[in-house]
Amino acid sequence: MPLVVFCGHPCSGKTTRANELIHFLNKSQIPSKSSSEADINSQSFDICLLNHETLSLSRSLYRNPLLEKKLRAEFKSAVERKLTQNRVVVLDYLDSIKGYRYELFCRSKESATKHCVVYIQTDIEQCRKWHDKRKFDQLNEQLSDQYEDAYFNDLSNRMEFPNEKNRWDSPLFTIKAEMTDEERTKVYDGIRKFLVTGKSHRASIATMTQKTESSEFLFELDRITLNCIHRLLKLQNSQQIMMGDKVPISDEFSDVKIEFNRKVTLSELKRIQSQYMSICRIRPPKANRDIVVQFAQHLSTALSRE
Repeated sequence: MPLVVFCGHPCSGKTTRANELIHFLNKSQIPSKSSSEADINSQSFDICLLNHETLSLSRSLYRNPLLEKKLRAEFKSAVERKLTQNRVVVLDYLDSIKGYRYELFCRSKESATKHCVVYIQTDIEQCRKWHDKRKFDQLNEQLSDQYEDAYFNDLSNRMEFPNEKNRWDSPLFTIKAEMTDEERTKVYDGIRKFLVTGKSHRASIATMTQKTESSEFLFELDRITLNCIHRLLKLQNSQQIMMGDKVPISDEFSDVKIEFNRKVTLSELKRIQSQYMSICRIRPPKANRDIVVQFAQHLSTALSRE
């Protein structure tokens, strides 16, 4: 089942519309893959809502850019955990950055499932009125989590509007604030029809993650690359090598060397190791020697850029 991505300004009504869509879908009963169109009303399905409340993520995190980045990562991780071919995932989040929406699109391709975007088109002044009303409600202890004025304005100004011409924003369903209940119902029905009859994405080589994350593989990968790091640091600290020397980074494969052109730190090498291990999860080396050779190449490239 698909990923339904809601996007819009803060306080534009995304949560209200997401809950309305879920209520509509639950009444409509989307059929499973094995069901015929005649069985639609007799089938049940799994639906998952992801937002600040269901994930217990505070909106106060927006005040800090680093915390906001972690917040986006939390939402994306939740999507990756929940998204399957048998579950509808409704993401009720700002999703205002088009690059972030593209990442979500890639996750749906990786899962070989469907994907659509629902844009809540609400005038910024109306959003501000609803924001101010929610602040009043918060003072009366009806709400416990709210945007602060400073980052409400900042988040509103950063909105990158969806465009149906972009494949990661297509199909695009738009819900306007002035729509009547009947008009919104037509949009929800259009989404339902897409969920039932729309084509699923086909995973490409670029988005397909190979199943390489066994504990044995990761342990061996970490062990070999860590040994390379320790050997390089040991040679550097021994002062037995000079700038420009070709130095072996492995005891087991001493012919694999890199050019030593500047001093390095443990934290720097660990960061490069982490990058390399992420690559290996997608394109795993076939043998231990391949791990060392490819790590040496990655190490040389990374150090020459910095």
